[in-house]
Amino acid sequence: MGTKILINSSIFPVIMSIQEKDINGEYTKVYHLPRSVNSLYLENIKDKNEINLLIKYANKEKFSDKGAV
Repeated sequence: MGTKILINSSIFPVIMSIQEKDINGEYTKVYHLPRSVNSLYLENIKDKNEINLLIKYANKEKFSDKGAV
């Protein structure tokens, strides 16, 4: 099983919020920007190299982009 990374979304700032209304006029979802965008991006990373860099960053390991394409 893979490594689990927990991301505390409160570290990202909220600049503005957008709310969705359903057909009955009730608010259904709230998106806090850019916090929600950052969280969605991090939750859906598919690139193995990017995941490995995120793990190193989360664990405060030294890493470099030297030799990156």
